[in-house]
Amino acid sequence: MMINTNRDCGTKKGVLPILLALFFLISGCGMAASYRPTDQKTLNDINATHDYRKKIGVLAMVNATTFTSDRISVPFMERFLSALKSSDRKAQLLLFDDVQNAPFLNEPPLDEAGRIDSFILCEQARREGVQAIVRPVIMDVRAGKKFSGFWLWRKLHHWLDVQAMARAYDTATGASLSFTILTERIDINAQQYQMIEAGQEVDLDALLNVIKDMGHDLGREMGNAIDEIPWMTNVISADSGLCELPAGKNAGIETGDSLIVLSTNGTITGADDQRYIIPWNEVGWLKVTRVTAEKSFAAPETGELPPVGSIVAR
Repeated sequence: MMINTNRDCGTKKGVLPILLALFFLISGCGMAASYRPTDQKTLNDINATHDYRKKIGVLAMVNATTFTSDRISVPFMERFLSALKSSDRKAQLLLFDDVQNAPFLNEPPLDEAGRIDSFILCEQARREGVQAIVRPVIMDVRAGKKFSGFWLWRKLHHWLDVQAMARAYDTATGASLSFTILTERIDINAQQYQMIEAGQEVDLDALLNVIKDMGHDLGREMGNAIDEIPWMTNVISADSGLCELPAGKNAGIETGDSLIVLSTNGTITGADDQRYIIPWNEVGWLKVTRVTAEKSFAAPETGELPPVGSIVAR
C-alpha cells in the first residue's frame, strides 16, 4: 500500500491579528487620530511569555466520515491531544469527556445556520477560566477512481482521499487563532474501493498512519497558535471593591500578584457573521488579595474597580 507524497495543507490565519489591526486603526494610527500615551498598554504590548498555566478547552471531536467506529477516531484524537499538550506542558487540557466539565464542550452553541457560535461559546468558556478552545474534525474519507494511460497501457487507479481540520479560538475576544485543513491521498485496490463504496470500513495501515500524522500535525498547529497569545482571563463579577477572576492556584496565581486590566470597546461582526470583542487600552492594575484553587479575588491597585467583562492579563 503506497501513500502518495502529494499533500494539500491549507492554513488560514486567525482573526485576532485583524482585530488588533482594527483596534490600532481606531485608537490612533494617523495624524488626525487621538494619541495613545506611551505608558498606556494595549493587548499588543503584553508579552506572550507567561508564568501562568493556560487552560485549553477541547470540544468533542466530530467524525463526519463513514468510518464511524473507533478505528480512526481514537488514534486521531490521541495524537491530537498529545501534540497539543507538548506545545505547552504547563497547559491544562479541559476535555469534553470529563463529567466535571461544562456541557459546552460536548454540545457547543450553534447559530441559526447550524455553525458553532464562537461568540457564545467563548463567553461560556470564559466563565470556566478557559483561555482557548480547540475543535478537531475528521472531515472526509472518500474513495475515488480514474483511468490513466493509453490503449494497452490503460489502467484503472483507485484511491482514498482523507481530510481533517482543526480550529482554535481565543476566548477573551472570541477570535479565531488558527484554522487548518489537511488532505492526503492513499492508493487502494479495486476490492477495497468496492467495499468502501458499499459503506464498509476497511482496515488499512496506510489510512491509520495518515490519520495519526494528521492528528499530530493539527494538534501541534493549534498548540503553537495558542502558545503565541498572552495569558488572559476576564472579570466575571465585581462588587464591594473586589473583582472575581475564574482562575486561581491551579493556574499559578498567588496572593499579591499584580495583573493588568484592559477595557473592551464593544463588539464587531465579521464577514462570517460571527461577533468578536474588541480589546482596548489599559485602564488599571489589580492586586490579588485572595486565591482559591479555581478563582482569584483582586482589588484595584491603580484605577477604578473594573466592570464585568474587562480583560485581565499577566
